[in-house]
Amino acid sequence: MLPYHDYTKRPYVEKVIHFYVPCGLDLSGLPEDHHSSAHYLLNLIHWQWQCYRNLDMGYVPLKREILQKFIPWRMFDTVRKYLTGTLDHSPQVIEWEPTYSVGSKCMGYGLAPNYRRMRRIVCRDAKLSHKINQHRKEQEQTWLPVHHWLWDRLEAVEFDAKRARKIIGTLFPDDGKNQRQAVP
Repeated sequence: MLPYHDYTKRPYVEKVIHFYVPCGLDLSGLPEDHHSSAHYLLNLIHWQWQCYRNLDMGYVPLKREILQKFIPWRMFDTVRKYLTGTLDHSPQVIEWEPTYSVGSKCMGYGLAPNYRRMRRIVCRDAKLSHKINQHRKEQEQTWLPVHHWLWDRLEAVEFDAKRARKIIGTLFPDDGKNQRQAVP
């Protein structure tokens, strides 16, 4: 039996925030102070898509109230227009389903096919990093001791990418749901 630890007495340590963003992403047409917001949005779309929280058309629902916690709303429209390719000479990095219904359906977002290969970067915006860490701290306060124990051991997990690549090619979905095209 493993020893019991009282995780409620452990102080929260702010972590370095990382984002997954598309390889080859060019934000040069977007104001510099908007880059972290774009990185956050792309990371959120990527993680939600990876966790199978997608809509019928492959879009992930993102609630405005969550987005507003981390992206200043005055910036959001510019970031979204840039990433959807609707600003002059901007690439279409994301696709979106603009219809929504208050209280029942969020707008849906997805990565454009040419932007699904990701790389990991460090968030360089101290204010955004602090907001994300504060949100995580609030979330962790609702965890049970087992959740803390699992989280502490997550860094010990090793992943053999070479072996995984060999296996992935032999796998097929069990049912017809949530099939996605593999990114080379």
